[in-house]
Amino acid sequence: MKILVFSHKPIWKSEQSPSGWATDGGFVFHMMAISSLFSEMELMTLEVPGDHKGEIYFKDPNLIISPIRAPKHSGIKRKLSILWLGIRKMPYFISKIKESDIVHIPIPSDFGTIGMMLAWWLRKPLFIRHCGNWKNERTTAERFWKQFLIKNAGNRIAALATGGGKTVPSNQNPEIAWIFSSSLTYNDLRDIHEQVSSKENNSTFRISIVGRQVEKKGTGVVIKALTFIDLPIHLDVIGDGPDLNRFKELSKTLGVTEKITFHGKVSNESVINIISRSALFVFPTTSSEGFPKVVLEAMACGLPIITTNVSVLPHLIKGSDSGIILEEVSPEAVAEAVTKLFHDYPRRQVMKQNAIAAAKQYSLEKWAEAIAEKINQTFGWEIRQKRPILK
Repeated sequence: MKILVFSHKPIWKSEQSPSGWATDGGFVFHMMAISSLFSEMELMTLEVPGDHKGEIYFKDPNLIISPIRAPKHSGIKRKLSILWLGIRKMPYFISKIKESDIVHIPIPSDFGTIGMMLAWWLRKPLFIRHCGNWKNERTTAERFWKQFLIKNAGNRIAALATGGGKTVPSNQNPEIAWIFSSSLTYNDLRDIHEQVSSKENNSTFRISIVGRQVEKKGTGVVIKALTFIDLPIHLDVIGDGPDLNRFKELSKTLGVTEKITFHGKVSNESVINIISRSALFVFPTTSSEGFPKVVLEAMACGLPIITTNVSVLPHLIKGSDSGIILEEVSPEAVAEAVTKLFHDYPRRQVMKQNAIAAAKQYSLEKWAEAIAEKINQTFGWEIRQKRPILK
């Protein structure tokens, strides 16, 4: 069977990649996991100029990549360009949809919406994965995607919402199920467990934060928290983004530059190597999260998590007793939590073991199994994993 994917995720040409294509983040791993369920996958997504720092390669020989040149505009001009792209290339998109057995759309996605509506119009089986914060739709587009799923899931649509909890995503349509997010295979989890040392650096207590460097992800709060912590502590900041230089200036203004290493954008392997040296993972996000993979990666490294009451995080952290959920998002609250765990080594060890045990429940293989189960349940099919997930 063949699955066709419409995605807005930027990809670029890479001479080092076996397929000739690369991107960043966990998207590659998700595509490889879904590809393992089908005999063939075609990925239709947006091509941009190369950004080779921290790039991840597409390796699966069963994956066909059909790039679409991304619009150069942003904002409303981009949306109009995407709309015009959909109109101009509609015959091509329709022919690709007709050639496939099922169409997968990760949303939110402006380009993906074109594929979603065309596939729905052509009555093609759809697998839609809502990757944003299901509980917090902020825009008209987000409300449209959510209501579309609530109305149509189960009717030619296998629908999954990224997140988790004890209740279903929608009481109006129980056909929508939760799905976690992961970038780690069984082998990754095993290797990380072997790599993580049981000893901590006695001279320096390291904490880390990973993510796109924007204010809502909480890096600024953690930097300010350092001024309230009278301990031999060092912060690793991993990731790039529009606010990174502002955070660097903030660290200079507060006089904590020597306590921070800004690593910028690095490979997924380097992320694991850096955070595995930490004692805590601090993630005071106020952003609209779905299921943050960086938190799961930190848990796999045995790090107690200090985070916020956002989306799936309370369910993930409280449910496994692997960290602290902040009652307020402030530098003082972060400093208090860090200091508390610094002085409570036995508690950290319990949280460490709980975090590792919890992370093992969220492998890419289990992620793919959950997707197969939902598709089979919706369409009466019998797809299953056909080959190992390539990384």
